[in-house]
Amino acid sequence: MMPTAYARPTTTAVDETRSERISADPAFLELVRRRDRLGFVVVGSIVVIYFGYILLLAFAPGLMCSHVTTTITAGFPLGLGVLIATFLLVAFYVWRSRTILDRMSDEIVNRSAP
Repeated sequence: MMPTAYARPTTTAVDETRSERISADPAFLELVRRRDRLGFVVVGSIVVIYFGYILLLAFAPGLMCSHVTTTITAGFPLGLGVLIATFLLVAFYVWRSRTILDRMSDEIVNRSAP
């Protein structure tokens, strides 16, 4: 038989104090700033690439229909490039998050331990 309701975790005064210490830490503010900037750059790049491809489809159909080989038009490698660029940007985001942001986060949490 499965429970119908789950107990909400209770917050203790120690957790609130630790949370306040972390929030006030200048390193935490730097972490948030870096994370936000990285996310904005990656998402912005992906949006520009995707909309660029759509705009090429809409306003340069001749370019997209031109043949690269006898059977492949330019739209195919450009579309493949969009997918590869997206994959690389996401891989960059994950790599950057894992190497820099996670390390910063761990340092902040360890410093704020009671």
